[in-house]
Amino acid sequence: MTEVKTSQKRKFLLLPATEADVIACLDNLRQSDIDEVTLMAKTSKRWFPGWNYKADLLQGISDQDVWAMWADDDIMAIGGVADMSKAKFGDKQGLIWMLGTPFMDKYWRPCLRMTRSWIAMKHKEFIVMGNGIPAKFSGRIKWLQKLGFDFSADQVEISDITLVTFWSHRK
Repeated sequence: MTEVKTSQKRKFLLLPATEADVIACLDNLRQSDIDEVTLMAKTSKRWFPGWNYKADLLQGISDQDVWAMWADDDIMAIGGVADMSKAKFGDKQGLIWMLGTPFMDKYWRPCLRMTRSWIAMKHKEFIVMGNGIPAKFSGRIKWLQKLGFDFSADQVEISDITLVTFWSHRK
């Protein structure tokens, strides 16, 4: 568990997520996260009429090590890294992801510090972590840059959606 305190005497926590943490976050996702998840489901052909982002995410992360970020009693975000080592990508590579609530935006500075700590912790397990993000989410790209991720100059077109790939190598 990582704890960050601020001058406002708020308590910020980073800890392994429970199922209740995941559900609380999914029930309060920012609309931009819902939009991003929906676009990513469409690029991977998981989207269909009647598709439900909560059910899709719960199924997709059921076997992952998920972490939660809290501000007092308010869930800010959940995140995880899908182990891609068994896939075609080679040893100890992970697909990193994070989903946030409006509290992530409200407390962005402590969230940034906790996210950096979490990434450093996950790099003990994974040599490389990365993912793709729709290019239209410029605010998310800036956030990822603040976290130290590198970006490919090339963009990928999948199902009429332009994706920007990003990654981070263990230091």
